[in-house]
Amino acid sequence: MPVVGIVHHRGRKTGRPYATPLGIRPAAAGGFVMPLTFGKSADWYRNTAAAGWCVITWRGADHTMASPAIVDRATALPAFPRYERLALQAIGINEFVWLRDAPVSPKGGLTSPLH
Repeated sequence: MPVVGIVHHRGRKTGRPYATPLGIRPAAAGGFVMPLTFGKSADWYRNTAAAGWCVITWRGADHTMASPAIVDRATALPAFPRYERLALQAIGINEFVWLRDAPVSPKGGLTSPLH
């Protein structure tokens, strides 16, 4: 499915690698946006926010992403086709996460979430 990507992240407490399938869309301004369907308490979001980065596998390619930011519906919805925008509005999704391309590979002792 082209809308599903995998967010690779590490547990903020355990350090264990995780892979979470999510609905993801490329953002017009760069990076990717995804609905925050289960809110800010979702572990994938908390782990990514704590680390400041993750790796997204989208259409078979890995993308190192950084600077997760919560954005509103008006900012995120242009990335989604009309039928998905309508569905997201109908189920009341108002918050999205926008991840931007990492300027360089994460350093400082971070280990890739892919390994």
